[in-house]
Amino acid sequence: MKQYRIFSVLFISLFLFLNIGCAQKSGTAKDNARFVKDSEGVITDSSTGLQWFSGPDRIMSWNEAKAWVSSLDVDKGNWKMPTMVELKGIATGKYGKYQIDPIFELDSCCVWSGETKESSFVWVFHFPYGPTTWNINADATLNARTLAVRSRK
Repeated sequence: MKQYRIFSVLFISLFLFLNIGCAQKSGTAKDNARFVKDSEGVITDSSTGLQWFSGPDRIMSWNEAKAWVSSLDVDKGNWKMPTMVELKGIATGKYGKYQIDPIFELDSCCVWSGETKESSFVWVFHFPYGPTTWNINADATLNARTLAVRSRK
């Protein structure tokens, strides 16, 4: 019986040691968080392997969003505007009115996609309704923000 107690204490101690060590290494306050933001503001999605960066905290046209993403050099650059599929991948269906993790600090319903249709129409992803999308002139300013995305380095 004494050996069983010693084994149990050792097993529990090892379990706690490993879990505390892993939580400290993760760099996030949440255990098993899907999205983790580093000190430069780069958000890594553990589910898809994509990295995200939130655009300026203001409404902008698609052309302004494209110019901002093209000039983004955070963490050695290589950023692009997201596709509709990539945007759909971060729509969670929870977290309040915008259905996106608060780590993205999104204060607008919509995010521009880099996809175009014909010569003057572009796609915008509408987060409150999930994958609902529509197209609009690239010079128009909607209640839309931008996110930059890239494959994990």
